[in-house]
Amino acid sequence: MYEMNETAKLQLVIRDLLISSGQSVDVLEGESGGATTTAGESTSSSAGGSSGGTHVMEIAALQIQLYSKLKDTKKLRAAYHRAQNARGGIPHPRTRALIEELGGKMHMSQRNFNDASQAFFQAFKSYDEAGDRSRLRCLKYLVMASMLHASSINPFDSHEARAHRDDPEIVAMTNLVQAFHSGDIKKFEKILKKNEGRIMDDEFVRDHVADLLRTIRTQVIMRNYACYTRVRLERIARDLNDIPVEDVESLLVALILDGKLDGHIDQVKGILVKKSQRLDDGEKDPATNPAVGGEDVSVESRNLKSLMELTSALEHLTTMVSKVGGNTTSKSSSAAYQPVLQ
Repeated sequence: MYEMNETAKLQLVIRDLLISSGQSVDVLEGESGGATTTAGESTSSSAGGSSGGTHVMEIAALQIQLYSKLKDTKKLRAAYHRAQNARGGIPHPRTRALIEELGGKMHMSQRNFNDASQAFFQAFKSYDEAGDRSRLRCLKYLVMASMLHASSINPFDSHEARAHRDDPEIVAMTNLVQAFHSGDIKKFEKILKKNEGRIMDDEFVRDHVADLLRTIRTQVIMRNYACYTRVRLERIARDLNDIPVEDVESLLVALILDGKLDGHIDQVKGILVKKSQRLDDGEKDPATNPAVGGEDVSVESRNLKSLMELTSALEHLTTMVSKVGGNTTSKSSSAAYQPVLQ
């Protein structure tokens, strides 16, 4: 009935199941909060152990399907939490997989990508346990949520997912996540175009491709221009595979508003102007203090620190030279010596 879009009949079936199990029909109406959880828990305990909890989860799974089809997020969330809070239930792996898959999609719609990743991983494992090919669909969703979360962890590092990385249906996503982690925007877009059929055929994935592109472009900006204080927008557009300058401005504005980028856009000159990032005298630099965070510092971090120190030294030298030339020369000199990444 779910596949046939017969939501009215599905509602009647759920109502009959609620009545037969002794639960209030208000649960169908999404009366959430403590009431729904109490109903689920009381049914679990009154029915005696695992069978009661399993029954609650099976009904909740039907409700999740219904509210997902109706796009009723409030009731969907209540049903999902009811299934999560059921005690002692041992549902069929497919039932658990369905709950987690639709729960993951719910998290994605709320842009809660971390919880979505966890839900899709549980769905993937449950489908895998049931021997259901839907595991590959959930693996795609897991990879996508992981990239949107900008996680540094490759989902294929888990032994469960590693076994499927060379599957013809998955290999495109495998290559995509490798390009994402290496920050290779050109390779990323090339893979998307080359495997448009395999990737874009899934409506859920297709709906999030724009978010994926925005995420990797943002990462490239943060990574490539960390040590520059002045960069032409045209240069950024070129490095992002020749996207329009207007799109670059949109990305930069979002980063500035989110507090991830300290600077402003000179729209007249078409330049991103960042504030110099210097450490205070008393502030400890994690790159030179292994005790901070307890982790080894990467070569990239040390190189970045050296570049920042060199930039600071050059700026100081420029200021001193300008002062020697007098006030008038100082102003013209300072304005003239502002290297811009072309």
